[in-house]
Parts: sequence; structure tokens; C-alpha cells
Amino acid sequence: MAVLELLYPAAGNLYGEMGNGMYLTARLPGWEIKRDEMGEEPFFVQHDPSLILLGSMTENHQEQSIRLLLPYRDRLFALIEAGTVVLATGNAWEIFTQGITFKNEGRRVEGLGLLPLETETDYFARNHGKVLGTTVGGEQTMKVIGYHARFSQVKGEEVQLTPWLLSEKGEGMNRESKVDGVRYRNFFGTHLLGPLLPTNPDFAEFLLTLTGEALPETEETARLLAVAREAHRRRLSEFEKPGMKY
Repeated sequence: MAVLELLYPAAGNLYGEMGNGMYLTARLPGWEIKRDEMGEEPFFVQHDPSLILLGSMTENHQEQSIRLLLPYRDRLFALIEAGTVVLATGNAWEIFTQGITFKNEGRRVEGLGLLPLETETDYFARNHGKVLGTTVGGEQTMKVIGYHARFSQVKGEEVQLTPWLLSEKGEGMNRESKVDGVRYRNFFGTHLLGPLLPTNPDFAEFLLTLTGEALPETEETARLLAVAREAHRRRLSEFEKPGMKY
């Protein structure tokens, strides 16, 4: 059975991020939905989920997530290497970097280490805004829109990574970069919020096709897609207007 695994949904709920799981639940009638709360053994430890979703969280929850996932890191990385689809949005993907340095506290927390990047968090340098970009490095390209809101900058040797989004307008993973996020096999990490999936339904469909699972096609899902695509079209036209502030 196809399974959507929501990893720590009670923690990863900032900026409307629960909307990603809500959208997929409506899009995927018949799929089993697993919700892993902190303190529970994640579903992926003993099973093979079709898609794992992790949303933006507080910095305290970032640290807690790293601690909780460290015992299962090898299993999680094995799933990623095997092609399991994982989407980490907002600052959630930063836990997969080599480490997070909390500049104001003078300390560094080891990350899960999937990505050859470093994260720096500065509570006196919050930045936020809109992003308009085009996906790169994948089977198809598409326009993606969203928002970011964070205290962090992610830096490293981007040449070693497959970027996910090339920002046409708005900030990338750091102030000097136009690259937002990364793709490693079927792992997608991005700072974009929105929530991302209902805001970009064609990307959501692409993500679901990577699972290899049959996607439900009903009158309800057709209506959902039609409404989401029309909303995306209208919002994209607004984002593309000259003079739009980013």
C-alpha cells in the first residue's frame, strides 16, 4: 500500500506548513497516512514509505529532530539512496547539512550530514520575502513560486550538488546565491514555504510520480487540481508583474 509519512507534523507546522500534508491527504484518497510524533519510532524505520514530508520548525525543534533522527540516520539515508521521495521545506532541510552554527550563542550542532553544506543561524538577521524561480537538474522544468522566512544562511560547495531551483527573483539559500535548495536523488530540500505543494500543484504531481505509485484519479481530485492550478496561474501572474517587491 502507498504510504505518505508525515515526519514530526506537530513540530514542523510553522508558516502554514501543515498545508502540504493536508493537500496531499486530499489528493491521495486511498493512501495510508502515517504521522510520526516526536518520541515515537518513525514509520520509516521498520517500513518503506512512498513519500516522507518534513516541514519548517523552530530552531529548538531542529536540534530535537537531529537528536531523534541520529539513531535512524543510516536507515533514512539508505532509503534516500534507494530512491525514496523526501521533501523537507523551510528550515527543515537544514538538519540534513553537516551542521548548524548558532552565531549568537557561539556553538555548533552537528547535522545529519547528508549534504556537504553548512548552516549559520543569526537571530539578529532575519530575512524573508517572495521567490520566483525555475526548477533545474530534473526530468522537467517548471515555474515555482513561494516565500521564505528564516534566520539562516546555507553555504558550501554548491558545485557538488544538484540545485533544485534557480531563483529569478528573490533570495536563494544564502544572500549571495540564486540557488534555492538541492536535489539529491529523490530528496528535495528547499527554504520555500507557502505552503509549497498546494501553491505549486504541478510540482506536487511531479513529486508524486517519482514515488512510482498509482495516483488516484477521481472527480474530487480533478476538482482539487483544477482549483490549485488556477490559483497557481493567478499567483504566478502577480509574482511576474514588474515592480513586485521581493
